Amino acid sequence: MNIYAITALIGSTSSLILGIFVCFKNKNRPVNRYFGLLSLSIFIWVFGCFMESSVTTQSSALFWDKFLYTGAAFAPTLFLHFSLVFTEKKRKKILITLYSLSIIFLFLNLLPNLRPLFIEDVQHNFPFRFIAVPGPIWYLYLLYFAFCGLYPFYILTKTLKEETSGHKREQLKYLFLSLAVIFIAASMYLSLVLTIAAPPIDNLLVAAFSAITAYAIVKHRLLDINIALTRAGIFAFVYLLVLGIPLGLTGWGKYWLQGLFGSNWYWAPVVLAIILATAGPFIYQRLRRRAEDAVLKDQRRYQNILRQLSATMTLIKDLDRLLKIIVYRTARAVKVNFACVYLADDVQNKLVQRNPYTKIGFFPNLPKELSYNSGVISFIKEKYNPIFAEELTARIKKEFNLRSGLIVPSFMREKLLGFLLLGPKSSGAIYTQDDVNAFEVLANQASLAIENTEFIAEFQRTQSRLFATERMTSLGTMAGGMSHQLNNRFHAIIMATSDTIDTLKLVNLENASKEELKDYLKQITHALTRIQENAKLGGKIVNNFLNFSQPDRIQKEAKSFSLREPLEQAIEMVRIKTSLSEDMIERDIQEDLPQIQGDFVLLQDVFFNLIDNATDALSRKDKAIKDKELPRPSEYKGKIVIRMFKSDSNITVQIRDNGIGMPEEVRKRLFVPFFTTKATSAKGTGLGLFVIQKIINVHQGQIQVSSEYGQGTTFTINLPINK
Repeated sequence: MNIYAITALIGSTSSLILGIFVCFKNKNRPVNRYFGLLSLSIFIWVFGCFMESSVTTQSSALFWDKFLYTGAAFAPTLFLHFSLVFTEKKRKKILITLYSLSIIFLFLNLLPNLRPLFIEDVQHNFPFRFIAVPGPIWYLYLLYFAFCGLYPFYILTKTLKEETSGHKREQLKYLFLSLAVIFIAASMYLSLVLTIAAPPIDNLLVAAFSAITAYAIVKHRLLDINIALTRAGIFAFVYLLVLGIPLGLTGWGKYWLQGLFGSNWYWAPVVLAIILATAGPFIYQRLRRRAEDAVLKDQRRYQNILRQLSATMTLIKDLDRLLKIIVYRTARAVKVNFACVYLADDVQNKLVQRNPYTKIGFFPNLPKELSYNSGVISFIKEKYNPIFAEELTARIKKEFNLRSGLIVPSFMREKLLGFLLLGPKSSGAIYTQDDVNAFEVLANQASLAIENTEFIAEFQRTQSRLFATERMTSLGTMAGGMSHQLNNRFHAIIMATSDTIDTLKLVNLENASKEELKDYLKQITHALTRIQENAKLGGKIVNNFLNFSQPDRIQKEAKSFSLREPLEQAIEMVRIKTSLSEDMIERDIQEDLPQIQGDFVLLQDVFFNLIDNATDALSRKDKAIKDKELPRPSEYKGKIVIRMFKSDSNITVQIRDNGIGMPEEVRKRLFVPFFTTKATSAKGTGLGLFVIQKIINVHQGQIQVSSEYGQGTTFTINLPINK
């Protein structure tokens, strides 16, 4: 068996095997079926070449020549038909004409009386095989072959210019390459018929065609063709040197080597071949990396941006900001036409579209919501990894209205949190496996970041519930104090009203002098002023109570505010709750303090709790002195000192009391959840100071405490000023 026969056997079997594989991979898809038919015709052609190169008699060669031309009669038409199906073009009249010609050539090949018009005979014109002697009609077959072979390149070139999908464009490039390979292979065979010698590599090119085309049809995650050609070129160059240098040294340097090494000269090329064969893979890898870095410069750039984004996104605490950064930074880095994110909503059992981004002037008509039971969600859960749009079934593509792009899902413990949807790249380039690897890292980090933001949001909701509970508990205590103060106001109003009525009863308008009337009016005016003042005070008490019980009344109005306002309202609330006398509170507040940005109600709650704790500390010290647990200091009087002043870029608030204080071991545990310094659980759950610290942290501030048992406690809060 000669070298030509061996290569023909390789080419024919590879064509048949890959054709069957692709056809049965998805036999309902037209492009797969027509590739199977084309591969069958090529198998018949090339297997006939194998047998024609293996037989020794002219009669056997003539039989196998008929066999190969049975495949050759249909191969050009199927070649064109497959190209049209792949590019989704319709040329019905051309195909009818070409299939008619194929049938005519088949009859000319098989009918003994007509065959001499097509093939006159076979001759052993080449040392490695028999070859056909062309008849007059064979030259018409050559024109038919030329048309079928060249027309697909026109169709492919035109389709490439029209196509916008990066994956489809890459498939077309692979098809262009594979069609060029098989056209060259067939042309090399036909050149032998014309007695033009060609190297015996045409059958190996057939195998290459089958492999390249099967890869382009079956594989959704194509290797960039520029990378594929670069790798192939570098591989060929390196191993041409690895094999060529020792062989060249053996052929052209034999006598020179014999002069140097004598009869053992052949060891020199052998040793050199071993050295080059060992170094070859390292040389190839080094050259490949350098070449790919140059070809994939832009891809390496945005993959580095994605890695940086993956490393930092877990630091973002706000979900809306996180999603916006993921979509916009990814879309701009990768340079896609459009992008958005779908986020799971467990309450409604669906995924909701968020943060749509577009670079093409309009956003595609994608679904705003996706049910958990929808086809695309089921497909994502089944695949679990990033999905190319081309992998979606036709039904899902229609349902989701997505033709090209990439879906990057984020899972957390088997639960789908959402997915990032990226449209095609603006450059028309495809998403590569390296892209997928980078997006998988991004998706994993996004899962952690989303879960982190949801945890923080839930924690903040818990904080609000805790403060609401504490506020409602305080309202019960405050109600008694408020009713007492309101009764005082009503009593004052009643007294003023009674005085006025008594005065009016004593007035004798007919006999009263002008001076007496003036005096009566003065008394009445004074009484009415007292009524007005007490009514205002009562209204203020009620308004403060409502602000405390309905924080939304304030929150709707305040975003940027003076820190003095929530402090003053907190003091009023404590006075209502505890009947704290005015002389027990000393204020030292700097005038014209700049405003801060924050949550008015939460900061009011912070001040209320700290001042309320201070009054409790004063009461506990009084009790400790009464019970003789502490010595009575001379001239002791409980006092709370509140200072507020500007310090660098912060506003500092100090709340100091001279109450019971606390020992060092208690102070260290002060901000631990559920740890309380109060005497009974009825007075406190231990959540107040822990939550207060979290609120201050959310406002990007700091809270510190200093205390000494028996001497008092000072809380110091620093909050940043608006910039």
